Amino acid sequence: MKRLKSLLLTLTLVIAAFFSACAKEDALETPTNLAVDVDNNLTWSEISGARTYTVEVTNVSSEEKEEKSVRKPVLDLAFLQTGDYVLRVRANSGKQDSVQSAWSAGLEFHMNYTTGCVYTLINNNSEYEITQVGTSTTGAVTFEDEYRGKPVTSIADGAFRGSSRVTGVVLGANMRSVGKEAFYNCANLETATLNDALTSLGGGAFQNCNALKTVNIPDGITAIEESTFGYCYSLERIEIGKNVQTIGASAFSNCSAMKEITLPDSVVTVAQYAFFGNTEATKLTTGKNLMYIGVQAFGKCTALTTIDFYGADGADKGNLISIDNSAFRECTALREVIIPDTVETLGSYVFAADTALEKIVIPDSVTRVGALLISGTAIAREQEESGYIYADKWLTQITAAKKTELSDKDNKVNLNVAIGSTGAKKTETLPADTRGIAASVFKDCHGVYYVMLPESVKTVGAYAFSNCASLLSVRSVAGGALRLLDSCAFYKSSLLATASFPVDNQTGKIGLQTIGALAFYGTAHNGSNIPATVTRIGQDAFKESSLWTATKNDGKAVVTAGNWAVGFIDGTDVGSVSMEGKKGIADYAFKECDTISDVTDTSDVEYIGRSAFYKSTLRSISLGSKITTIEDYAFYGCQLRTIDLPVNLTSIGRSAFYETQLARVDFSRSNKLETVGAYAFFGATSLERVNFGDTVKEIGAYAFYGCSALDLSLPGSALPDSLEVIGSSAFRKCVNLKEVTFGNGLKEIGSSAFSDSGLISLHLPDGLEKVGSFAFYNNASLKEVTFGKGLKEIGLYAFAEDAALTDITLPEGLETLGTGAFRYCTSLTSATISSTVKDIGLHAFYWCDFLTIYTDAGATDRQWIKFWNSSYRPVVYSCTLSEDKSYVVSIVTGNTEYTTAVGGVSNPARAGYTFGGWATSENATTGEYTTAEAAALPAGTTLYAVWTEQTGEAA
Repeated sequence: MKRLKSLLLTLTLVIAAFFSACAKEDALETPTNLAVDVDNNLTWSEISGARTYTVEVTNVSSEEKEEKSVRKPVLDLAFLQTGDYVLRVRANSGKQDSVQSAWSAGLEFHMNYTTGCVYTLINNNSEYEITQVGTSTTGAVTFEDEYRGKPVTSIADGAFRGSSRVTGVVLGANMRSVGKEAFYNCANLETATLNDALTSLGGGAFQNCNALKTVNIPDGITAIEESTFGYCYSLERIEIGKNVQTIGASAFSNCSAMKEITLPDSVVTVAQYAFFGNTEATKLTTGKNLMYIGVQAFGKCTALTTIDFYGADGADKGNLISIDNSAFRECTALREVIIPDTVETLGSYVFAADTALEKIVIPDSVTRVGALLISGTAIAREQEESGYIYADKWLTQITAAKKTELSDKDNKVNLNVAIGSTGAKKTETLPADTRGIAASVFKDCHGVYYVMLPESVKTVGAYAFSNCASLLSVRSVAGGALRLLDSCAFYKSSLLATASFPVDNQTGKIGLQTIGALAFYGTAHNGSNIPATVTRIGQDAFKESSLWTATKNDGKAVVTAGNWAVGFIDGTDVGSVSMEGKKGIADYAFKECDTISDVTDTSDVEYIGRSAFYKSTLRSISLGSKITTIEDYAFYGCQLRTIDLPVNLTSIGRSAFYETQLARVDFSRSNKLETVGAYAFFGATSLERVNFGDTVKEIGAYAFYGCSALDLSLPGSALPDSLEVIGSSAFRKCVNLKEVTFGNGLKEIGSSAFSDSGLISLHLPDGLEKVGSFAFYNNASLKEVTFGKGLKEIGLYAFAEDAALTDITLPEGLETLGTGAFRYCTSLTSATISSTVKDIGLHAFYWCDFLTIYTDAGATDRQWIKFWNSSYRPVVYSCTLSEDKSYVVSIVTGNTEYTTAVGGVSNPARAGYTFGGWATSENATTGEYTTAEAAALPAGTTLYAVWTEQTGEAA
């Protein structure tokens, strides 16, 4: 029995020892190495045997504790609010009889504000873009100026599209761009604070943000794109920045809570449907520089009672020229409109269905009025009984009943012509003070026989008498006001044979000036009686007329109306065209003519029309002295090889010589030429030489783009002192361009003006104030740049990727150096920058791996943007510069930042001199220390630069 008890006791001890051993095996180590990475992920050492971990989070301010359980040794802390915390971790075995480790030592952690968004590196990993809303992004979101030490500069297209959790956004200081539909349909977004640095707002960026109430457009924005704020039903107020020039299509459409619309003076264009359906807006005020109002721009603004057009009160002149179709249609509360006296064109239906409109004032400046201008207004209703609807003194429509009457061939009605022997049954009289007949008024009126225009009529509108099957004759009074027969005015009025528009009997100089495109198309007009006062004839004005048929039947190639060449007969051999005794060539007259060779005898020619020789085989033409303008597209794409410009030429139009085969052009023949239009010589790859003369003031955008043979270093090719503006991309991709001599009058060089060209050296004049973005981008051979004293601004990427550039000295008056201005200038070793520079953009010297920057600015008082030196190149601060800030006089050791950069500190540079080292005495002629040796001297040592003037080839 004792043996049995002893055996049982032994067995019990063995089992106890076994389980004790097991317990020791299951004991877990305490987690160590707690750390939080840049993504706010808490990590710690992995513990053997642990299946889970418990993280204890203690809020320091509230002392509240929260525990999170995870399976892996990592926890995303994105759930934390901004504040201070203590973090501890415990390991758990996870078995039935769970074994836990001791708590780790506490890790103190401060949670910075984070949006919770997804950030993506862009632009060669130099900055961040917000590409997607995060799962934890909620409420009012303030975007950081920087993320992980790099600037946050953009929000991607559609990044927050459809997010209902975001209620407000504040853009960071470095944000430059908000992408297309970035916040589209964020239904609960109530506020959006846009930063001053913002330069781009994508189309639809805030479209359908139904809760958004107010928005300020910063001054950096120049265009509000399509639908940017469309359908923001709660938007009550907008402040448009002072530099916005364009308000895009539907930009603020259906913002039905907006009370008032005020356009700053900067706005030039309001596009179609821009403010359509803003049903609460009661007042519109336009700015001084507004030129164009688009289709339905303010349509269905049903509460609008006041339109305050700039200049309508006569106190000052505005710039409004055109109001397009239906611009103010269905503005049912509008009672009165005064059109300013700068407007030339009013489209169709502009004020149609403005049911309360009782008064409209149309100034003498208006030359074109579209159809049904005031249809459905109180003005129209009052005139219903007469059958003729006038807007001020413009006949804008006839009533349905009058239309029925005049459309019946059997009624045989004359307008302002006595019945006499005309065969008509009735005469109707238009008021003697009728100023114009608007578009389509008598269209399809087959009962109209004879028309005598009132003496006061200055315009017969587009389609005004088109397809009038019985119309036989149209006349005007000699010396009357008639100036314009608009496009298709008598289109397909097939019996119209007599069209008489006599000039003033005394002077012979007052009369019809313009015959529009297709004006007499398909009529019986024989081309005679073209008044001597006509200065322009539009495209196909007489095509398919009796004139056209007669020319074809006579076997002639060129169609002539009076003393005008108006077209050619397809399939004929045009060959050489003599313009002897002819006044003009109509628009598109020889378009795509593949049998024309040359034009001669132009001494009497005053006008060569728009696209007159468009893509024809014309090879040469002499231009007489009476020609003052070369119209847009006049010689576009033709085979023109030589041309002598007229002595009285004042302007060259858009794309006038686009992709021609000209080798030389001499502007100096004229002492009046001021403007070379956009795209004027675009792609003229044979053009080698241009003599600019001494009167040209402006060279338009893309004017000489891609002229790959052009050499402006040839004698006579210098840009004149008269030149003030070089437009965007004007000389882009002129790869043979080695040197350019600029005149002293130059004020601005546009964006990309000389980009991708072959420049070797560049000397900018003192009068130049602005170098635009990308102006000299990718001039791979450019070794030397001298900046003028008056330069104030260098745009973004202006000299980027000019890989041969070795040193630069920025002038004293410079205020702004744009983002990436000298980016990828890989040979750049020295830059001298005056402290007058107020703003240096992001990454201005990015990838300039051998650069040292010398400046008289102090290291602590500079006001430049933080990330301009993103390549961390050495900067020598507090230098003493020369009086004109053009070179370094002395430095003080110890004032250099980033001295350990790859390549070290490089020497300063001075135009026309060689650097000879550093000396301790001011007037030394021999250097005592190299730049590398100077870095080892005690801090505070003043060293003077030793300069030796270059001679011979070096100079």
